[in-house]
Amino acid sequence: MIVTPPMVKVWAEKNNIKYLQPEKLDSNFIEKLKIENCKLFVVAAYGKILPKQILEMPEYGVLNVHPSLLPKFRGPSPVEGAVLEGISKTGVSIMKLDEEMDHGPILKQITYNLQQTTKSSVLEKELAQLGGKLLAEVIPDWIDWKIKTKEQNHDEATYTRKIEKLDGLLDLDGNSTENYRKYLAYDIWPRTYFFTEKNGKNIRVIIK
Repeated sequence: MIVTPPMVKVWAEKNNIKYLQPEKLDSNFIEKLKIENCKLFVVAAYGKILPKQILEMPEYGVLNVHPSLLPKFRGPSPVEGAVLEGISKTGVSIMKLDEEMDHGPILKQITYNLQQTTKSSVLEKELAQLGGKLLAEVIPDWIDWKIKTKEQNHDEATYTRKIEKLDGLLDLDGNSTENYRKYLAYDIWPRTYFFTEKNGKNIRVIIK
């Protein structure tokens, strides 16, 4: 629970590269960003919807690296959502952001075969690597106007929600498959747990 700088900031400081790290996406930050005159923005694992002012700022728009095969698993927890559902295939989507959540057109997608025993911590790293490589392939063609975007089928969209601590609570009398998927999905946070009584007290048992 110690506040630490993101990896990008650590890398930028080490390599003497300028960075901006706003506490809020307010008008003050937007003006600072505008001065930089960037041609392209890239978003990854950012939990807020960007305002229209930022989306319209760069010449080539704002690209998002999303760890699912959109329109499936939109929202803040696509990795955990895929594990919880027990699907056999997920992947990464490179998309152009608009003003709605994970709603914009697709530039390119890549599929990843998901094992039924894969934990979220492993899947998250695998998809991050896959997404980084895919992004590096896409950007040169995107800025040369060689990529045509494809509209998502919004009727097939599914959504994830922000994970809460209570989500890790297991029902030991419940479905064993669902409990196991919870264990796989929540291994980073909040982890799975149950309560048992000992010496008249309720004890929380965390599954490690």
